[in-house]
Amino acid sequence: MMEREKIIFIDIETTSLFSSNGTIVCIGLFDPENFTEPSVYFVRNPSEEKNALGWMKSKIIEHGYNAICGWNIKKFDIPFIVGRALKLDIDFSELNNLIPIDLMEICKNIFRLHSYRQEDVCKWLGISNTNNISGWMIDDIYHKALTGDKEAEEKIKLRCQHDLTNLYKIFQKIKPYLRLQF
Repeated sequence: MMEREKIIFIDIETTSLFSSNGTIVCIGLFDPENFTEPSVYFVRNPSEEKNALGWMKSKIIEHGYNAICGWNIKKFDIPFIVGRALKLDIDFSELNNLIPIDLMEICKNIFRLHSYRQEDVCKWLGISNTNNISGWMIDDIYHKALTGDKEAEEKIKLRCQHDLTNLYKIFQKIKPYLRLQF
């Protein structure tokens, strides 16, 4: 079943865990069939958040994806995106048509691990993790980027790209076990 799905891998970086008081800092998309590397839209000022969501929506429609894959996307990424879209008056109902593939949820249901943080699952699977910043650091680093600090912007973009690359590697490693979920 999974081989026939047209999957887009997503990751977002945000200033908060809640869409009611946070914003999207960047959106990353990865489709190994159409992109050689992850594409990232960095929000250079808060007024661009609407453009970032529009970019994501257009990519999903343009490539005809029917599944969206991420880490904790059912409880974080998708609700955050929908919350921000609603706040910014964007119709993003297309997300409802996509099959959500939440790799964190799948790992919890299939493997008995000590931790389900993406970084820890990567380590367990032997996937090198090159992320140099943690999620809790994003808000502070983003405020530096808003003042024009290009190094801060690059750190956030690299984190998003690395998360997407690692997400795809996790997917490839556990793909034989996904039948247990469907």
